[in-house]
Amino acid sequence: MKAHEVVNFTKQNYAQLADFARGRIVEDMERGVLQNGIHRYKSKKYKAQKAASFEPGRPKELRGQSLNTRTQSVNLILTGETKNRIRPVGKKTEGLLVFERGDIIRENERRGYVITKLNASNTEKTRKFLDRIVDMKIKKYESKPIKLKTIG
Repeated sequence: MKAHEVVNFTKQNYAQLADFARGRIVEDMERGVLQNGIHRYKSKKYKAQKAASFEPGRPKELRGQSLNTRTQSVNLILTGETKNRIRPVGKKTEGLLVFERGDIIRENERRGYVITKLNASNTEKTRKFLDRIVDMKIKKYESKPIKLKTIG
C-alpha cells in the first residue's frame, strides 16, 4: 500500500459506510426520531390510523392490534416493509442508500416525516465511522517495513 492509497476508498468501504448510515436511520425510526430534527411525529393518531388502513386485509386474530407492539412512541415502522427496503449500495466513488418504496417515502416527506437525509447526530457518527476506516488504513500502511535505498 502506498501513502496516497490511505485516503482512497473502495466500493466495499463505501458499502460499509452506506450500511452504517442505514443502521442509524433504522435505529432512529425505531425510537421515533426523524432525520430533520423532529423527535416525535406530529399526530398521536398516526399509528392507529395507519393500522386501520391495513384492517381489511389482515387476519381476524390481528384486527384491532398494532403490528409494532415493541414501541411506546409513534414511528414509521408499521409493517416493516419500508424499513426493510432501504438498501445500502457501494459505488466506485460514493455510498448510496436506495429507498425502494420511493412513493411512500416521498409522501411521508411531504407530511414532514423525513428519513432520507441524515440528521446532525447521524452525520457526525457516520463521519467518525469513516475516520475509523482511514485509521485502519493508516495502521496497515505504518505496519509495512519501509525500504530505503542508499546511494553511494
